[in-house]
Amino acid sequence: MGQTLERMKEGYSQIRNEALAYAFSYMNLIEHWGSGIPRIIGKVKAAGLREPEFIGGEVDLRINIYRGQIDGTVDPNNADKLPLNRRETADKLPANEQEQKIYKYVLENTGITTAQAMKLLGIKQRRTREILGKMVESGWLRKEGASRSTIYVNNNNLSES
Repeated sequence: MGQTLERMKEGYSQIRNEALAYAFSYMNLIEHWGSGIPRIIGKVKAAGLREPEFIGGEVDLRINIYRGQIDGTVDPNNADKLPLNRRETADKLPANEQEQKIYKYVLENTGITTAQAMKLLGIKQRRTREILGKMVESGWLRKEGASRSTIYVNNNNLSES
């Protein structure tokens, strides 16, 4: 019997890529087969949001989770807004002094590399990368490039309306 959206919601699992599934299982990235969709539904309902919308085809699945909708009604405080990032919800600068130095540097320049941040803060590479990573997670910076060409830039990709 083929996989359906209803069967997925009930926790039935059908492996589409066996090599990838078993690799994830071997690395302990899978708790147990079929737990993801029911867990998503439970977490969304526990947050007071309406049940996610599942759109699936033969080879793909899209899940739409709607913010600001409680019990099927739209929360007027969140309606028609882009997701908030740290800069819109806190002060105009990060709270941490090292992060402030990096952020000010990025605002004055096109971006900052790990080496530039190390020199600016006078700290080692590992700690510098931790700080830059935290700033990306918090929404202050956006990482562009990879490996030696990585640069951290201002995360201004949200519309300023």
